[in-house]
Amino acid sequence: MAETSALAADMRDALRAQDRADLVVGIPSFRNAATIGHVTKTAAEGLRRHFPDKRAVIVNADGGSNDGTPRWSTGISFVSDPVTEDMVLAGYMKVGLWVESSSADMDVFVSLRILDAQDREIRYESVVLPVDPLHIHPVGHGLLKVSRRKLDVERSTGYWPVHTHLEQDSAPLNSGDIVPIEVGLNPSSAFIRTGCRLRADIQPYSPAGVPVRAYDKSYHVGAVNRIYTGPGYPSYLQLPIVP
Repeated sequence: MAETSALAADMRDALRAQDRADLVVGIPSFRNAATIGHVTKTAAEGLRRHFPDKRAVIVNADGGSNDGTPRWSTGISFVSDPVTEDMVLAGYMKVGLWVESSSADMDVFVSLRILDAQDREIRYESVVLPVDPLHIHPVGHGLLKVSRRKLDVERSTGYWPVHTHLEQDSAPLNSGDIVPIEVGLNPSSAFIRTGCRLRADIQPYSPAGVPVRAYDKSYHVGAVNRIYTGPGYPSYLQLPIVP
């Protein structure tokens, strides 16, 4: 008997890629841009705290929102342990990641956000306009179109990656390719108190609190994007901590 499903083909592929899950949490949404981020992050934190030994998956079933809801409902977040002493960040930041896509290209948006001891995001005022009245601008933010990942070795430094962005250096992805990338986060500053945690969000398009950028459906629709971690894929978030 033929398999039938109400899920789109790309969603089925994404679920299969998870291999297995001990817990699955479904979150329906429609025009919930102001609240979906809090709901999703709260669910993730609850799973981490109460079921640390279980493999959990959160699925957002959005009903075609056009208010920016998807900007909070997709991607992956990495959350640090609480910091053990006050710290000051000032300067350039960057991340190193290993990525793969079923499409020929992939957009990677990285945001650094700070959570207080009650898991509430702290607002650090930004000069980036227009100011989003509903969502907090991240402390640090950067983006990269993965096909333009080649670095300009002469201009890049240990704290800031510079990409050539030359047409002859463009390198589309092939199916199964897992490639390293470096993404610079715009220079910023923040005072982070003891007990706060750092959260790095990795998303396929403009995150909440950041002006929307161009969205190319040709390599987004139907794509399955993956972030790889572990001993074989050394990744990092480099921060400018003032001693």
